[in-house]
Amino acid sequence: MIELKSSALVLSHAQSLVKFQVWPLNHKLNYTGWLENFDARDEELAKHLLSKFIYFSEDLVDQSLRAAFNSISNVLWSRSTDLKNHEKTWREFMNTCLVTFPTGENPSPADSGYSFARKCRDRLRIDESHLKEPRAVLQILDQGANLPIVFVDDFVGSGEQFTKTWDRLYTLDSGKRVSFRSIVGQRSSVDIYYVNVAAHSTGIERVTRDCPSVTMLSSNILTEEHSAVSAESRIWSPGHLEDGKNFIQRASAKISLTKEDGSQEDWRGFHALGLTVGFSHGIPDASLPIFFSERNNWTPLMTRSE
Repeated sequence: MIELKSSALVLSHAQSLVKFQVWPLNHKLNYTGWLENFDARDEELAKHLLSKFIYFSEDLVDQSLRAAFNSISNVLWSRSTDLKNHEKTWREFMNTCLVTFPTGENPSPADSGYSFARKCRDRLRIDESHLKEPRAVLQILDQGANLPIVFVDDFVGSGEQFTKTWDRLYTLDSGKRVSFRSIVGQRSSVDIYYVNVAAHSTGIERVTRDCPSVTMLSSNILTEEHSAVSAESRIWSPGHLEDGKNFIQRASAKISLTKEDGSQEDWRGFHALGLTVGFSHGIPDASLPIFFSERNNWTPLMTRSE
């Protein structure tokens, strides 16, 4: 049998996390309701998996975003030949940079990118006039401006959303159709940064490979060790990975998720990353669906978005 923390210890730990507001005081993390999804056979395994869930509170999200954004200063420092004026260089950067965000095929004001751009205004004091949608940034670059661009995001899983934004063709006011790749390819002097709260190594590798002109800066890096289904998983004790995976697969079948194709229907999560992570504003689809699904009257630990 898999070695697990005692049931009482896991629940006591969860209650302490709420008490000290590491987990929210409200019911955003419904751990008691979530545990009721499981029968006696899987109850202990579910509690063990719960104990490995990583939650980024709003305060931690803000701190991580600020740290990642401010690390651009270190990049500028490493490139500078005039270290005495570094503070001036940083001040100029903050006053001139354009802040934008990756989007899906059909951008929505509800997308996390919009809220993270606003966080740059509220937490980093970036002037609101510098917060732009991707098309507006391309419009400015196409007119010859040579301003640094900062993409901001909460989580990078596979890196797919960013690379698609990078390659997507936008129609400008002139009728010209351009992408970030085409503009930056012609304007190598434009500095592009991708700042995020957390990123999986898969996404980092993809963005670095497919968008080499982008400097990626992440406050928290997740690897295969953070996956509940990877051969390198540290979530399960040595020798018990298969017990854990079989448990997740059984639970996923209850919500009609049985595919293994890396799609949104994959029981291991999007791109089969199998993560156990959530943010104050929602949980990424790269996390295990049994954490957020509401299918078949399943009670989620967290909902997909707020």
